[in-house]
Amino acid sequence: MGKISFLLAGQGSQYPGMGKELYEDIPEVKSFFDAAEALRPGTLRQMFEGSDEELKQTVNTQPCLFLTDMAAAIAL
Repeated sequence: MGKISFLLAGQGSQYPGMGKELYEDIPEVKSFFDAAEALRPGTLRQMFEGSDEELKQTVNTQPCLFLTDMAAAIAL
């Protein structure tokens, strides 16, 4: 079996709306995002509707990027 690696997005690549299509189209991603939202309320609003300034704040950027990166892995 070959090796698999992932190159994940870093801070600076965030944008409002990231991950929304994966959330809407893939039930496993929706479940993952909903579980994260239960732990950190407001994260999905930040990801899907937040302003650029709100998403540039590291305290928001890191969880939002993590969720989006994991969603891409789940989608695979």
